[in-house]
Amino acid sequence: MLNLVLPIKVINAVSLDEQFRRIAGSALLGMASDARNLTLYFDSPIDAATAQRITDAYASHDPSQLTTEQIAEKQRIERLAQLRQADATLDADGLALNQADVRRLARKVLRLEAEIEALRKGE
Repeated sequence: MLNLVLPIKVINAVSLDEQFRRIAGSALLGMASDARNLTLYFDSPIDAATAQRITDAYASHDPSQLTTEQIAEKQRIERLAQLRQADATLDADGLALNQADVRRLARKVLRLEAEIEALRKGE
């Protein structure tokens, strides 16, 4: 079988792709979806046992289970949101800045540099 067609449902495509690749290895070329189906493409035929393991994995797939990379990205986004919120409380206009305010401004500049660098890298 070169293609395996499964009924569409809500998925975490990154997580599911990793799971399918653990089962099918390099035979899995990729997957595509439309409104009704998820289609897996293979470069060589897979046996019935592999197809069944993939089908079982799909049936038990939990889209809320994130990959390690997705967890790290979520934590990075949450951390930046926290830093933005903390930065929002500092208004330098009209303030006689003390050392703590200067440190907070320095942290804000560093955070903004990190965000700009992430944008340049396409993150």
